[in-house]
Amino acid sequence: MYKPQTTEFLRKRAVTNFGRTERITGAGWTTMIDVDIDEQQCWTVSVDTKQISAVLPNDYESIITSKVMAKVEIGSGNGTSTQIFDASDLAQLTIAGDHVRVSLTLVSSRLLQPPPNGSSYQGIAEPAPAPVGDAALCSCFLSSEFITVTPPGVDFPVTPIFGAPGDLTGTSLLGLVASVPVRVRRVSAFNPDPASTVYLNLRSTGVATDANDAITRLVSVPLPPQTPVVQQFATGVPFANGLVWNTTSDANGGIPSGSARVEIELVRKPSVLCVASVAPTS
Repeated sequence: MYKPQTTEFLRKRAVTNFGRTERITGAGWTTMIDVDIDEQQCWTVSVDTKQISAVLPNDYESIITSKVMAKVEIGSGNGTSTQIFDASDLAQLTIAGDHVRVSLTLVSSRLLQPPPNGSSYQGIAEPAPAPVGDAALCSCFLSSEFITVTPPGVDFPVTPIFGAPGDLTGTSLLGLVASVPVRVRRVSAFNPDPASTVYLNLRSTGVATDANDAITRLVSVPLPPQTPVVQQFATGVPFANGLVWNTTSDANGGIPSGSARVEIELVRKPSVLCVASVAPTS
């Protein structure tokens, strides 16, 4: 369909592939898409994690220790640019160019590389490699033209998750939403206390007993007394380890307190399968 470029800059004579499904580990970057064509084209890159390995402490708890990271290199002429983003659940990116290379790797969701390998700039360091044995099964492909709806609206079906376990109308101190990677689009909450403000914390964990771990807290929303609060995230916030919410009396999320009526809308219903190991692909 497309005539490949043969310039010295690109150093290749054939299109490699427009997508594949592979087993990903932390050993290095696995190339999923590598395309060069003779004219600039609009694309949509889709990365979908199907399975992810996890430690299974018992029959009902799951701890995911790694997350999938995608690196997208796009270019046109002799210029290229690269960006890296979390693709632990479903991620889509619209791009334009005549050169596209997408690679995936697995990194630790909690640990950072120590110096000198983990160069730090203003407190931001590189994540450590995924623990040995962790793996994920990922599908990655390239679609022609841009998607027609702003992400994450294309990631249907959208499923509302109600915080109080087993009760659509009650209040609770915490709620386990998912033990697999999810992406949050919208949060609605109500604090029934007539006098005190509480804080709603969204944590990247799949185990409710870790609800007060400061490392896992990604979002904190103040809930004034008896005031409905709605917060929307335009691109969806990824929670690579699962999702638990709880309420605390302080903004740092340290002291469990109060209760709330919470409704969390995910970008889509989680489809990731949490397993003890991911088998190699052919």
